[in-house]
Amino acid sequence: MKHLIVTTLALLLGIFAGFGISYTVRQPETAPEIRQNEKPDTATGPGETVVVFSPGGLFSQQEKGQLTKNVTQPLVLYHHLIGSPLVSLMVEKSAANAREVRIIGIQQNGAYDGLIHPISNAWVPECFDQACSNIPEKFRTLYPALYQEAARRAR
Repeated sequence: MKHLIVTTLALLLGIFAGFGISYTVRQPETAPEIRQNEKPDTATGPGETVVVFSPGGLFSQQEKGQLTKNVTQPLVLYHHLIGSPLVSLMVEKSAANAREVRIIGIQQNGAYDGLIHPISNAWVPECFDQACSNIPEKFRTLYPALYQEAARRAR
């Protein structure tokens, strides 16, 4: 009887210790890799930003493509370049004929932010001064039209 109790306690202790280890051991965090081809750079690899269109049935393929090219790709790259990589972006649409979407981004450090954005417009970063010194040089090179629009808005 004594052996049964000791064995049961050892088994329970092993189970709890195993759960504790599985919750404390984490995969090493890796920064997104940047690839460059004919298209603008996008975050790829283990640190890739997850983009969700919600609800999926309300977005046409054309809208998804337009939002990806004009909003999510520049937004993800910008945040990566300024050192606040995005873990996820949720693009929400309230109705099939809605002309705006709500975009919520969660950064790697846990901070999150959201904005309302027209489907047909490109995302433009904000300038904190007239020289737009907060916009990284690589972003300026890859998205010159967005940089120029940001500088125009800052004046």
